[in-house]
Amino acid sequence: TIKAYLDDSLIGISDTYDGTESDNMGTTNAWAEGKTIFTTTEWSNLHLSFKVKVEANEGIWVNGSLEEIMRKDAVMDNISSEHVSASTGIDFGAISSSTNGQGVYMRAGTENTAYPILYYRGDVSDNNVLFNNKCWKAVRTTDTGGVKLVYNGELSHNKRVLERSEYGELVTNTGNYTFDTTNNSWNATMTESVEFRYSIEMSFNLPVGNYNFEISGTTPLHQFSDVTLEVNVNNDLIDEFYGINGNPINGYGSINVSASTDIVSLKFYGEGCTSSKPSNVSIKFLKEEESLGCDNKRLDTYINISETNLFRFNMPTYSPANVGYMYGDVYTSNLEETTPDAYYGSGFTYDGTNYTLVDPVTTKNNTHHYTCNLTTADGTCATIRYYYYGDHYVNLTGGEGIERAMEKMQTNTNDSNAKTQIDSWYASNMNTVTNKLEDTIWCNDRSVGNGNNNGWIANGGDLNTYLYYGATQRSNYASNTSTVKNQPSLACTNKNDSFTVSNGAGNQKLQYPVALLTEDEMVLAGGLVGSSSTFYLNNGSSTHYWSLSPAYFDFEHAGGHYVVNGRIDSDNVYATRGLRPSVSLKPGTPVVRGDGTVTNPYVIS
Repeated sequence: TIKAYLDDSLIGISDTYDGTESDNMGTTNAWAEGKTIFTTTEWSNLHLSFKVKVEANEGIWVNGSLEEIMRKDAVMDNISSEHVSASTGIDFGAISSSTNGQGVYMRAGTENTAYPILYYRGDVSDNNVLFNNKCWKAVRTTDTGGVKLVYNGELSHNKRVLERSEYGELVTNTGNYTFDTTNNSWNATMTESVEFRYSIEMSFNLPVGNYNFEISGTTPLHQFSDVTLEVNVNNDLIDEFYGINGNPINGYGSINVSASTDIVSLKFYGEGCTSSKPSNVSIKFLKEEESLGCDNKRLDTYINISETNLFRFNMPTYSPANVGYMYGDVYTSNLEETTPDAYYGSGFTYDGTNYTLVDPVTTKNNTHHYTCNLTTADGTCATIRYYYYGDHYVNLTGGEGIERAMEKMQTNTNDSNAKTQIDSWYASNMNTVTNKLEDTIWCNDRSVGNGNNNGWIANGGDLNTYLYYGATQRSNYASNTSTVKNQPSLACTNKNDSFTVSNGAGNQKLQYPVALLTEDEMVLAGGLVGSSSTFYLNNGSSTHYWSLSPAYFDFEHAGGHYVVNGRIDSDNVYATRGLRPSVSLKPGTPVVRGDGTVTNPYVIS
């Protein structure tokens, strides 16, 4: 709000900004508190010079914030509605569809909070966002009213073929170039046979901008006839193309016109003996233009660093540590049978130097994992083995048990490769808009599954079952029938796995407020483990990108969840996949314009 004062007294003149770019708030001069101005528009009849006061008031934006837009259309996800046929609501054990969720939903159980969790699900097309001149998909709100976005590629550029009227002034033309209004191209034909040398040339000044050009042509049918096409700007050779003995000339390139006085010239000439067959050439110019198009697909939705857009989540060290977005000590998997008749303990004691088995037996089983690899029940060892799957084990020293080893592997001291790449991209592309992002939690849920699916816990660990992490246990893939199956969760079990920058609700280990979506968020969006869906996070066939959620540790490989061909799956963390970073807009961040479609995305200023 702008108010005008004279000697600190309000003189009844005020104006407010309505959120549009065209609103100049009553003056063409810049407003600033305490600055004396003279109005030039509707206030000018007062003939006054006066001071103004700028008051920062909470205004009503034309479209509101993204959270407000989502809230307006959201329906509960535990009831039947337009695109949910079941009376109990959405079935998260099935893919999204026109009868199992398509639109904006409110997460049951959060409806009575100040900021209920709202999320897009299914094959929606109205959650496109343009922020920091990049394309994003709106995913869900946070419990503070922020909105999580996932990267969806760069703002698209289209190439439009120039019409004749857009070529500017024709400077020279040797008489052989004519403009083809059907194909919007310049065509030149050699109608005369001239022995040893011939040439045709045209030059003109294009408007300032970046251009692509496409050329095609034919050459005389004679083995000693060479044909060259030169493209010049201000007599500086930009590109040239060659042909000989009837072979076609085809090519493309680009030029930059940086000043209105720049002259673009095209020269087509030949040398040597020629036949009576004419030579011809076609040149078409295309103008590169920026549009608000955000309909990116496949690899275009991944970040690109140094011409690479596929990355390992982590390096292979054959350790559960590798499922971490950050990780600590690496306990490497080993494979070896024990000595025949070796004893195994359900636990151990430690005297400060050596381990001694507790309750020793001669067969390892689901309750007896520890061994000194000795045939004596009372033998001791400075390094003890913990067998977790068949003949696979890790070495433990210093009085550590498997629980302490797991804690140390999950200490956040080393960056995963995924975090390294995302941080590098953020520093180069997003650092200037950090003030518009909230420091929310990014959950790298390393909690282990329940029951006998956890082969790494000494009491009850199944020697024939992999270690499954929390997201896997909550998915339709889980073998258990507990209440957590098919129930995606946005809570993060452990603070150590709750990645934040400085937010005390998390571990404060991030450098930047950016990470990846979780498998649970992908399920809310409409994905499913093992089944393809047309949900909005499906970015095309033969594509695959990482989530933040650990999946498993098998006998020696750490695995993470990722999206591939529209389904959620899991793979070894050293497989190469795409990265689609996610950020969260601060609560109340206004939408300047747009309707969320790919051609008219919501624009965040």
